[in-house]
Amino acid sequence: MRPKPSFPAPVDALTDRQRQCLTLASEGLTSARIARALGLSPRTVDEHLADACRLLGVRTRIQAVARLAAAGSAPRHRPTVDLRQEGAGSMPPPRQG
Repeated sequence: MRPKPSFPAPVDALTDRQRQCLTLASEGLTSARIARALGLSPRTVDEHLADACRLLGVRTRIQAVARLAAAGSAPRHRPTVDLRQEGAGSMPPPRQG
């Protein structure tokens, strides 16, 4: 486990992968969905998010996402995620008839 910084680091200190994970988390994706999108395991995604939280001096991924958004920081490389994939929608399609 990495030591916690003594003060919050700037958003620029995030790695590309941490930034990607936070960006996808900001879209409401779970760790499992982020993992599929990036070709990682869910545990690895959780580690990237936890490291980002420690680096930014926050406790939750929501707070880390908020810090990223407040900084107006976009990912350096944004993965393409097709939200129409199996299980992507939270609502079933509307009924015909």
